[in-house]
Amino acid sequence: MTEAPTYKSFVRDVEVDFSPKTIMKVLGLRPAYFDEPGYQQRINENPDYDEISSDICVINTDWERDNEGGHKYLKRGDLTPEAKCWYEHIKKSILGTVNTSKVNKQRAVMLHCIIVGGDVKVHEIIANDIQKILEKNSAESWLYYPSTIMRLCMKARVLLEDTNPTWLHPGMPMNLERMMNVTEAQQSQRPHMRRRREEPQEEEEQQEEQEEEQQFQPQNNMDMGLMQEAIEKLSEQYMRVQEKQEEFHSQYMRAQQRQEELQLRMMSQLRDYESRSLVMQREQASQFQ
Repeated sequence: MTEAPTYKSFVRDVEVDFSPKTIMKVLGLRPAYFDEPGYQQRINENPDYDEISSDICVINTDWERDNEGGHKYLKRGDLTPEAKCWYEHIKKSILGTVNTSKVNKQRAVMLHCIIVGGDVKVHEIIANDIQKILEKNSAESWLYYPSTIMRLCMKARVLLEDTNPTWLHPGMPMNLERMMNVTEAQQSQRPHMRRRREEPQEEEEQQEEQEEEQQFQPQNNMDMGLMQEAIEKLSEQYMRVQEKQEEFHSQYMRAQQRQEELQLRMMSQLRDYESRSLVMQREQASQFQ
């Protein structure tokens, strides 16, 4: 029988509680309710990965496939600006990773859940992830969430050497400029309308990897205010683009309707002409008899 996780550890002889409830308190999280399925439910129910890619990626983007044709991962460079912004937060604060150029299925589902709506129980994800790392005996295991762990230790009154540490590598803020930035390697990989997406080149892969390594910064430096401001600006731009697209679509539909009406009138006139011609032919034939 599998034992229930304790969500407890000792740091300098002080017991530290990292249960979901405690993490929720130290991070100041509040419960949210959605009509749409949550992250864990989507993962368990085998979501529609093609729908996910169409909602969080640029047009005509497809998944990288495994040998059996299954969905493997998405490229970060193919994400929409809004999804790219949220991915920065996910990979640094929720589902940590050092391979930042590839968006696996779990992170893609979480991105989709955040953008279209759905509950993401961050406190449970972090607590379970810390518990799994602590249960491993491998020295190569990565322990993420340093800022959260620091808050938990401070709440448990663990004695620290420096109560006001100087953080190294302050990091880059996530703003609108970084969200909209597209490298030459990413641009060359962008698919064109009605054209099959070409396979990426190894040189472009290396350039994208170098870019991601330079952008990887500690999670505690994420400026949520700047990110929220950037998302709001991006949403305004997206709404303007949507309005223009709807206007163009409306004009296109009106043009299509006019063309159909013209074709109907031409067909009607052609039928009238054929009918009159047939009557005249019959009249001429009767005169010769």
